[in-house]
Amino acid sequence: MQGNVLGSRVGRRVSALLAMALAVVSALVVFTAPAPAFAVEQRATLDELPVTFNVKGTPKGDIEFSAKLEAVSEDAPMPVAGGEVATSTGAGTVSFGQIVFTKPGVWDYKVIQTTQTDNTHWTLDETEYYLQICAQWKDDEHFVVGAFVFTTPDHTGTKIASVSFANAYTADGKWEVDPGEKWYENGDLKAGDFTFDIFRKNGEDWVWVAETTNGAGVAQTDEGHTYSVGSWAFEGIDLTEAGEYEYKVLERLPEGTTAENGFKLNGVTYDTTVYYYDVTVEAVDDEYKATNVELRDSDGTPVEKAVFTNVKDVEVPGEPVKPPSRNPNTGDATNYAVMAIVLGVGLVVVGCAVHVRRKARG
Repeated sequence: MQGNVLGSRVGRRVSALLAMALAVVSALVVFTAPAPAFAVEQRATLDELPVTFNVKGTPKGDIEFSAKLEAVSEDAPMPVAGGEVATSTGAGTVSFGQIVFTKPGVWDYKVIQTTQTDNTHWTLDETEYYLQICAQWKDDEHFVVGAFVFTTPDHTGTKIASVSFANAYTADGKWEVDPGEKWYENGDLKAGDFTFDIFRKNGEDWVWVAETTNGAGVAQTDEGHTYSVGSWAFEGIDLTEAGEYEYKVLERLPEGTTAENGFKLNGVTYDTTVYYYDVTVEAVDDEYKATNVELRDSDGTPVEKAVFTNVKDVEVPGEPVKPPSRNPNTGDATNYAVMAIVLGVGLVVVGCAVHVRRKARG
């Protein structure tokens, strides 16, 4: 009996000890097992943070463009020394240095262009870009980093694909288009009577550049025809980049002139000729110049001057118009001619009756 009690006590103690041991082991498992995020190395790198420098215009020589990455968040990881500046000689795409992230988080940065030049022909892009870089565990095995680009500090704007600065080079240069002539047959050409437009070809499209009007004309006769002849000219056309260009000049047609009516309106037939200019532009001593200009007409025939001729109909005198009656219009529509005829017939009848009666009495 005593042995049974002792055995029972021992069994209970053993069970208690085993329970305590199991609890301790369980606690160790709970508090010492690594979290999934620490199953692999917590380290991610942002290897490429590109910045692009674009150039509009044709500069004479290249300059060194540069941009700087600045930390906005206090503890934001930065590239190794010197990597916070990206430089490019002329247009191109470069990258800031590699950035290493060893803990999850979100950090803010700013990118500005720091290019310096005393060349007044350059206009540098002053856009400020705001980056938000996020490091996080994608799953139990991948610690990743991503960058997002905005142009607003609060990141509320539209996300941008990349950091890009558009710098422009504008040299002083104008193309002085040779003046053309305006001939007006049978008409008196006054200043501003007609308008002319010049366009530049851009791919398959024509881009309007400028307009002008004619000056007053001077009368002259040519082969029995009478003309009033004036001139037109454009102010200097801005040249902003070297290259080969094509321009065209034509007279602006008023609304209502069509091929169906022979481009005629209010007795004036308009000239629909189109003149084309092939222009070579080069940078010479920091100035763009039209070094070669060739002019041709609509048929492609080379010409020396662009001439537009409009023809006004000759006024042919018609038959004289009978002047209107001087009698006032009283509103009485009585036909007096009919009344006179009726009265005359009546008098004749009366006369005949009188004559017949007198003859009968005699």
